[in-house]
Amino acid sequence: MNSAVDIAKESSDIILLENSLLILEQGVLEGRRVFGNIVKYIKMAASSNFGNMFSVVGASAFLPFLPMSCFIAGTTRLCFILAGLSSRSSLKH
Repeated sequence: MNSAVDIAKESSDIILLENSLLILEQGVLEGRRVFGNIVKYIKMAASSNFGNMFSVVGASAFLPFLPMSCFIAGTTRLCFILAGLSSRSSLKH
């Protein structure tokens, strides 16, 4: 497939470097795996951020000061990132 003329290569969306179409199947499977991992990460991040924002809004209604400073929010975010890195193996199919 790499033996096509230059104008065909420039106008194509995909250039196959192997003469087998099975590489497309592998690419689709890899894309689905990556998409699944992205969806799992977004769900995990959204649930974590929702909990943080819900607790800040709830606490600020009763406290006369801001319940979460920048340092606490940054520390919480760092803990979340470290937890996500440690569970990286669970994201693979």
